[in-house]
Amino acid sequence: MKYNLTAKFDSNTLILDAELDNSYTLFITLLIILSILFTYGLGILPIIGFVFYQKTKATKYLKTLIKNYEYIN
Repeated sequence: MKYNLTAKFDSNTLILDAELDNSYTLFITLLIILSILFTYGLGILPIIGFVFYQKTKATKYLKTLIKNYEYIN
Protein backbone atom coordinates (compact mmCIF):
# COMPACT_ATOMS: atom_id res chain seq x y z
CA MET A 1 0.00 0.00 0.00
CA LYS A 2 1.16 3.51 -0.70
CA TYR A 3 1.65 6.09 1.99
CA ASN A 4 2.17 9.81 1.58
CA LEU A 5 5.21 10.42 3.75
CA THR A 6 6.80 13.79 4.32
CA ALA A 7 9.91 14.15 6.44
CA LYS A 8 11.19 17.57 7.47
CA PHE A 9 14.49 18.07 9.21
CA ASP A 10 14.75 21.10 11.45
CA SER A 11 17.78 21.94 13.57
CA ASN A 12 17.51 19.00 15.98
CA THR A 13 14.05 17.69 15.21
CA LEU A 14 12.61 15.29 12.73
CA ILE A 15 8.99 15.99 11.77
CA LEU A 16 7.15 13.14 10.05
CA ASP A 17 3.77 13.46 8.39
CA ALA A 18 2.36 10.20 7.05
CA GLU A 19 -1.05 9.15 5.80
CA LEU A 20 -2.50 6.34 3.75
CA ASP A 21 -3.09 7.17 0.08
CA ASN A 22 -6.77 8.09 -0.47
CA SER A 23 -7.39 5.58 -3.27
CA TYR A 24 -6.36 2.70 -1.02
CA THR A 25 -8.53 3.98 1.82
CA LEU A 26 -11.54 3.91 -0.49
CA PHE A 27 -10.61 0.42 -1.71
CA ILE A 28 -10.30 -0.94 1.84
CA THR A 29 -13.63 0.65 2.79
CA LEU A 30 -15.38 -0.99 -0.16
CA LEU A 31 -13.80 -4.35 0.67
CA ILE A 32 -15.00 -4.10 4.26
CA ILE A 33 -18.57 -3.26 3.19
CA LEU A 34 -18.68 -6.08 0.63
CA SER A 35 -17.18 -8.59 3.04
CA ILE A 36 -19.82 -7.80 5.63
CA LEU A 37 -22.62 -8.11 3.09
CA PHE A 38 -21.50 -11.32 1.38
CA THR A 39 -19.75 -13.33 4.10
CA TYR A 40 -21.76 -12.42 7.18
CA GLY A 41 -18.79 -10.56 8.64
CA LEU A 42 -16.21 -13.37 8.43
CA GLY A 43 -14.56 -11.87 5.35
CA ILE A 44 -13.54 -8.84 7.34
CA LEU A 45 -10.94 -10.82 9.32
CA PRO A 46 -8.40 -11.13 6.45
CA ILE A 47 -8.85 -7.44 5.66
CA ILE A 48 -8.18 -6.43 9.26
CA GLY A 49 -5.13 -8.71 9.27
CA PHE A 50 -3.81 -7.15 6.06
CA VAL A 51 -4.30 -3.60 7.34
CA PHE A 52 -2.59 -4.50 10.63
CA TYR A 53 0.32 -6.01 8.66
CA GLN A 54 0.64 -2.80 6.63
CA LYS A 55 0.59 -0.70 9.82
CA THR A 56 3.33 -2.87 11.33
CA LYS A 57 5.41 -2.61 8.17
CA ALA A 58 5.06 1.18 8.07
CA THR A 59 5.91 1.46 11.76
CA LYS A 60 9.13 -0.54 11.28
CA TYR A 61 10.08 1.66 8.33
CA LEU A 62 9.50 4.86 10.33
CA LYS A 63 11.46 3.54 13.32
CA THR A 64 14.37 2.69 11.02
CA LEU A 65 14.18 6.16 9.49
CA ILE A 66 14.27 7.78 12.94
CA LYS A 67 17.12 5.52 14.09
CA ASN A 68 19.18 6.42 10.99
CA TYR A 69 18.45 10.09 11.62
CA GLU A 70 19.82 9.75 15.16
CA TYR A 71 23.07 8.28 13.78
CA ILE A 72 23.47 11.23 11.41
CA ASN A 73 23.22 13.77 14.23
